[in-house]
Amino acid sequence: MKLASLAILSICLPVGCVQLDDAIADDPVASTSQALNGDTWTTVDDNDYAQGNGAQNNAVTMSTTTSQVLVAGERYETNGARKWIVRGSSTGTSFTLNHTLTLGGASRATAATADGAGNFFVAGEALDASNVPHWIIRRSTNNGQSWTTVVDRAFPGFISAVPRSLTVDAEDRTTVWITGQLTSASGTSSEFTQTSANGTSFTDWSQTANMQMTGICTGADGVWEVGSTLGLSTQWVVRHHTTGASTRWDFTSYQQTGFATGATACGFGLQGTSSIFVGGEIGSSWDIANYTGSTPTFDLDKITATPPTTVRGFHIAIGRGMAIGEVSSSGTASTWRTRFLKTNDGPWTDSDDFTLSGTHHAGAYGIIGGPGFPPSGFASVYYVVGVAVDSTGRKHGIVRRMLPQ
Repeated sequence: MKLASLAILSICLPVGCVQLDDAIADDPVASTSQALNGDTWTTVDDNDYAQGNGAQNNAVTMSTTTSQVLVAGERYETNGARKWIVRGSSTGTSFTLNHTLTLGGASRATAATADGAGNFFVAGEALDASNVPHWIIRRSTNNGQSWTTVVDRAFPGFISAVPRSLTVDAEDRTTVWITGQLTSASGTSSEFTQTSANGTSFTDWSQTANMQMTGICTGADGVWEVGSTLGLSTQWVVRHHTTGASTRWDFTSYQQTGFATGATACGFGLQGTSSIFVGGEIGSSWDIANYTGSTPTFDLDKITATPPTTVRGFHIAIGRGMAIGEVSSSGTASTWRTRFLKTNDGPWTDSDDFTLSGTHHAGAYGIIGGPGFPPSGFASVYYVVGVAVDSTGRKHGIVRRMLPQ
């Protein structure tokens, strides 16, 4: 392990002081390449946080203007505390700690995106010293060199306030949307959605009881959210807002018993110009559906396993699609799975099947890349991030990359 110089910077906000950076450690990467069905994926970052108790990656984003890649997640200190981390790379191969954040208690970064001007946004949850959860959104206008907190929303009386998905409008590349879940001290939960036209001033959009939204995305026809109902009868939920309409959600579609994990893609899908792909879990099956309006077609790709198997992320573009998640093999073991739809009428096939231990968990949680991302063109680089547990039980924050094939 190589330890960089100690750099500690604190700033004081209205809610108190925030520690941004501490000892920055760059662990060597075990370069693991694997070829499957013609696709080659390589581990370009393996962060086991050797001076603590491991790490996990939850989200990834990339600037189309600078090619900077940022990974958002969490690490675990020796005292058991969980801390928000962001790691970055300008080359896609050498990732270093960008910043950490704490308000005095546990924290984690759970979502990330970048707008058309190259501004980065990272969102997550931070508990203060009194264990009050804060819904946090941070913004960087200089390629991740420094960060400003644009939202710090405390929820007294709640036990968690977790952003689940963060995106920028696919049309104007400026408007920011974010959705997640609030859980009260009594255990009741609700979805919580915010939006911002300029990336600095966010307004509340909706808050719906007994519902959790885990994915939000935008296309030419508006905004889509996916998630599930909560309670005795869990249903897969998809809802839509037409851009410019006065109605918040013009339809909400409740479908099959199951859990939609927030694996979403929308806009110009593979089966039409106004369609969205939604992936998730139905029963114990990985399932991908396509929506044209409120009408879904299920079982476009289905994997059945016990215990449950789930889709956690998507990248969809005209002519091809990629889905990520995990496939379980036992109560404690699962493999990181990437599935690739290479042609409009072709089958979904395994593209990456990754694990550090056959008896422990591995799962892919975030994806970025494809057409529109450097290098330009149809066959572009993809990054997938997540976590893999080694044979000793230590979590590794993993970044896997596939170069143009």
